Amino acid sequence: MKQFTSAASRTCPNCGSDAVVTRVLPDRFVYGTGRDQVELESEIPFHKCEACQFEFTAADAEHARHEAVCRHLNVHTPVQIVALRDWYDLTQEDFAKLTRFGVASLSRWETGQLIQNGANDQLLYLLHFKENVERLRNRSVEGQTVPITRHEPVAARTHRFRALKMDQGLRRRSERFDLRCQRRA
Repeated sequence: MKQFTSAASRTCPNCGSDAVVTRVLPDRFVYGTGRDQVELESEIPFHKCEACQFEFTAADAEHARHEAVCRHLNVHTPVQIVALRDWYDLTQEDFAKLTRFGVASLSRWETGQLIQNGANDQLLYLLHFKENVERLRNRSVEGQTVPITRHEPVAARTHRFRALKMDQGLRRRSERFDLRCQRRA
């Protein structure tokens, strides 16, 4: 379905006119190669100059396609990553320091220059829970790394096997022990 909107700040790259109308239309494009190749669809802003009839797309079309790819891969979109960081009111540098993501990588994810891998996307997902962010904040105390501790349920902490105290008598008996197969008569 066609939508017409006026883009007051957009100028025609062909003639320089401000008489540009934007239509948002479905756009199909191919993503991937070989057996992994799929056809995706996205809503793309197409611009048309009313003065010279020149039609063009801009960076907003690439952003829309990039978001369609992210949805296909089931990973966070650049807008979602920025929103997550903003939710905690952190700069890119502070977010990178907290998560140990590289600042350059984080910047590329947020601008759509790069799509994060699945493992990093899983970590981004876990940051939607405030308690996980607090765990990361508490992990470092005055620049010293806090050792990782396991948080197991109480039932899992009980020992399943009793440890034997190795004394001299037990050690001698274990040295003499020999497992042999007995023949049945």
